[in-house]
Amino acid sequence: MKLQNKGQVTIFAIIAIILLLLFSLIFYLMIPDDPNIREISGDIETVDEEIEIYVRDCLTRVTDEALDIVRLQGGYIEFPRGVVTKMIDSNITVVNNRVIEQPGKIKVPYYIVNDQLSLPSLDLTTEQIESYVDKQLLECIDGFSPFIEENYEVDFEPPVSNVNIDELVIIQANFPIEAKRDDFRYTQDNFFIEIPINFKEMYRKATRLTIQEYLDGYLERHGKKLISLYAHQGGNKELYSLPPFALTIAGFDCEGVEWKMDEVENNLKTIYDQYYSELKIGRLNNTRVVSNDKMVQGVYDGFIVDVLAEDLKTHLDISYESKWGLSEFDVAPKTGDKLEPQEAEFFGIPMLPGFCSHRYAFKYSYRHPVLFEMSNDVNDEYKRSSSKGKFTYNFLMESHLCGNRVKDCGEENPNLEVMNKLFEELNLTSSICETLSPAEITLEVKDENNNPVDEAYVRYFCGDYLNDCHIGETDSNGLLKTNLPYCMNGVALFTKKEHYDSSKIISVTNDIGFKYDISMLKEKYLNYSVKLIKMDDYIEAFYKTNGFTKMSCEGKAPEDYFGEMLRDLPGQLDSVIGGFQEKNKFYNPSFTYSKLGKLPSTLNIPPGDYVFSSTYMGNVEIDSVTHAGREVSMNKDGEGPYKGMFPLGSFQLDVPINVEDLINGNTIEIFILVNHFSDEELNVSSFTKEYINEEGDISYKIKVEENSLLIEDCQNQEREMEIRIPKEFLKNNLQPQIKRII
Repeated sequence: MKLQNKGQVTIFAIIAIILLLLFSLIFYLMIPDDPNIREISGDIETVDEEIEIYVRDCLTRVTDEALDIVRLQGGYIEFPRGVVTKMIDSNITVVNNRVIEQPGKIKVPYYIVNDQLSLPSLDLTTEQIESYVDKQLLECIDGFSPFIEENYEVDFEPPVSNVNIDELVIIQANFPIEAKRDDFRYTQDNFFIEIPINFKEMYRKATRLTIQEYLDGYLERHGKKLISLYAHQGGNKELYSLPPFALTIAGFDCEGVEWKMDEVENNLKTIYDQYYSELKIGRLNNTRVVSNDKMVQGVYDGFIVDVLAEDLKTHLDISYESKWGLSEFDVAPKTGDKLEPQEAEFFGIPMLPGFCSHRYAFKYSYRHPVLFEMSNDVNDEYKRSSSKGKFTYNFLMESHLCGNRVKDCGEENPNLEVMNKLFEELNLTSSICETLSPAEITLEVKDENNNPVDEAYVRYFCGDYLNDCHIGETDSNGLLKTNLPYCMNGVALFTKKEHYDSSKIISVTNDIGFKYDISMLKEKYLNYSVKLIKMDDYIEAFYKTNGFTKMSCEGKAPEDYFGEMLRDLPGQLDSVIGGFQEKNKFYNPSFTYSKLGKLPSTLNIPPGDYVFSSTYMGNVEIDSVTHAGREVSMNKDGEGPYKGMFPLGSFQLDVPINVEDLINGNTIEIFILVNHFSDEELNVSSFTKEYINEEGDISYKIKVEENSLLIEDCQNQEREMEIRIPKEFLKNNLQPQIKRII
């Protein structure tokens, strides 16, 4: 037993030695080459070249690392006091100003925070790179230890680098060196390298994106679009449903939809986490979402914002993560922690239940970070010594809604001094702004009461948003005297809080300066009324008056036909639900109109191009009919007459709202084509008519009366004839009328 045990111990000892040798070999093979260790030949004939390579290699590596830190940390190596940052997850980190290729977190600065610009200047970035290179170059050189080991005596002074950031990053280091051994002596003062990374262009794009957000709020508008997509639209409350900005629902169902504040906040964070990244900057290298569904396609295309010039080599990801939260989150109005609609109930109609109208009108306030990650294919071709992967430039902006307004809680206009400094430093304004006409022009801005409008902010566009100049603000007299760049048919845009934007076409030449008068309308609330027009009556009047242009064969004027067609709501409980959806922007003033009242009492419709949509709901009785020996009814059980509210027509129309009309008017009259009136005798067959085709034109066959056709000199026989009314005609003929009623 003892011998056997000895043998076992010997075997185990041998195995242990083998394993130790094996692990030692593996460990040795796994040790990466130390980039600081270089083999020096020691030959006097090549030592000058080796010193040159040694220094240039160190200079390249520390510059690579400096640029890596700068792009990861949004233009900074060291963050000055007051710069607000956020820790962001990353697959590469910065520890003690050294780049570490391992997952962790990095500090990313806000370029907009607390509604203020907070960008690093390119000069600051350059200075920080120079300081970093000077310090790290000495550390990398390590006292020229490889040469010292070969018995060289090396004297040197601290390096002083000069960095130029342009299409390339150029580094010139003043680094006096003297190396000698025996009779050999080597001296060098300056070392020069180029890094093929166009950091300046990335910084220019980041600055342009920041200023455009600061001025126009495309992040907030994107956030509002997402809220609108998930906003409650009536019926049962759906998953991730949000309180709508504006919605009015009328009917006999008096049960409104309610939310809790934490429910809304969590829903909104989830929606933003999943879909905020659908925001794309147009004309960059983006993957466009393509759908066979035109509505879905329109939604995704609406997420594309034009801010930058075309550059298909640049990629940009914009994102939000739910764990970042929503600070200062609030939705108003609310009762305690509960969000509920304003409800109006109308009673007193014999034998009928109460008629209810729910008005949802909520205002959101919150702040949240948005991460921008930008890369460029050309920059990514350069293989950096400090890290692998894309050269991605990171920065944050804070999106801020304040009562549904974009960064607008009553503060003053944007800080022109900050922006002008950035424009000057980076030449961010178009090159057209460099060549101004010597002819001074005067811009005078007044409101609808002829009072001067001060602090109206002015920008001038020539061709498109890329050719824009930031001009200034009007003074206390509403005046701005300035020189504009040469441009034919340029557009001056005027903006001010609590006013509607205004614009003026201005051509700039060498002619003597002109004075331009601009009207800026204060936000205005219009009284409104709704008139119904029955489709059959409209078609008949159209053909009898040759498109409302001539007296009919009966000698009746077009305006008489039109006036006789207009009807108020016939039923006490009838209602019209309508809304104006602004094209390419987020705005949706809506209303419910009935004899019992209207919600809201007035409409605020800014100038712009809208799509007006409406539905006429009538309190009706619809008789059943017999078809193929069977009773057909509108009731769910398929029997008897239907009694209750029923849609009697939907209508849609493109509607432009002009500044001039708003200035001169105080009331808007809305015309709506409907299929039936609620006081008609109706049965199931009444709802088989289709008036409007796929193109949006009215196309319907009717029986024309004898001697009623103007196109046949009033000598026609009675016959069936298809009447077609183009949608463009409807747009012009049925436009809402804005007028002044005293």
